Amino acid sequence: MAQGLKMSMKLSQQLRMTPQLQQAIKLLQLSRVELEDAIRKELNENPILEELHETSEDDAAKNNAQTSSDVTSADSTTVDASDPTKQDEFEWENYIENQNRTAPSSAGNSDEIMNYENIISQATTLQDHLLWQVGLSGFNDEEEVIARILISYIDDDGWIKTKFEDIAEEEGVDVQDLEDILPFVQEFDPPGVGARDLKECLLIQAKHFEEDTHDLVALINNHLKDLEKKNYPAIAKAMEMDVEVVVEMCKIILSMDPKPGRIFMTQDTHYVTPDVYVYKVGEEYVVSLNEDGLPRLRVSNLYKNLLKSQKETKDKGTQDYIQDKLRSAVWLIKSIHQRQRTIYKVTESIVKHQTEFFEKGPSHIKPMIYGT
Repeated sequence: MAQGLKMSMKLSQQLRMTPQLQQAIKLLQLSRVELEDAIRKELNENPILEELHETSEDDAAKNNAQTSSDVTSADSTTVDASDPTKQDEFEWENYIENQNRTAPSSAGNSDEIMNYENIISQATTLQDHLLWQVGLSGFNDEEEVIARILISYIDDDGWIKTKFEDIAEEEGVDVQDLEDILPFVQEFDPPGVGARDLKECLLIQAKHFEEDTHDLVALINNHLKDLEKKNYPAIAKAMEMDVEVVVEMCKIILSMDPKPGRIFMTQDTHYVTPDVYVYKVGEEYVVSLNEDGLPRLRVSNLYKNLLKSQKETKDKGTQDYIQDKLRSAVWLIKSIHQRQRTIYKVTESIVKHQTEFFEKGPSHIKPMIYGT
């Protein structure tokens, strides 16, 4: 059977996932809280991005429209996302001119009065609390260095779980110096901090009781396993004491905190924040996007001025870096606006087809089938 080669043409369609499309899809899937976190992360990592602070409701509406026009105009002068070969050709001058026409100046906010109601106080961490006590303890310079090293190895539970030999090797200090300063650190608040195991943690806390702690210390040292099993008769027999007395001592031990550092752990309450609100106005339902708390982004004025001088700059590495960060910033702004528009249109369609649900309740939900 003879075999041969031949050429043929085939027409097919493929979905090309550009970086911009991938980012838009990713942002669309995020919840409101996750979106805010993603924006904050990008603000920290991308120096070209900055947050646009509003001063009034009118300014907010105006700046929102301006930011949208920035993105629209930037799209016409930035990269062609469907053609990666054009991504290195960026029209800097056109982009700067569009930004200068539409972006509000930050100089107008210099006299803005700070709203102290919007400032959230930062919670004191365990490390901060301990370092504050170091400054009050009268250590000399060498002792303070050792104390700070020990505190740096205290975990969120308030324990030091790293072996002193490993700490000494890593920090370049003597093990004996660590052993000498540890008792002073263990005197700090909260009681029990700086312990290396459960027994040491309980013993530190036992020293803070005003009554005679001799029997209490003996119970912790010798009968901790029986205490875990609540085997009070065995403890009473070994210590030659009445069971009632042993039970009272065990109650004291059980009231101690085995993880004293937990009181400084922040327990933030995360609330579910809606992306849209639906209001009934007269006989109609109105969809409104929730823009509260969502950072408004723009390109930094500092980098706008830097972009103007690109022709005079011969540093190729600097140009590539700014170009990459600028493209990332524009894509993010556009993706956020695309997400908001998509959510608005989807919600608007849902409200249109599910009017009976809003009027009469869940029993009147209709299946959302294409073409209905």
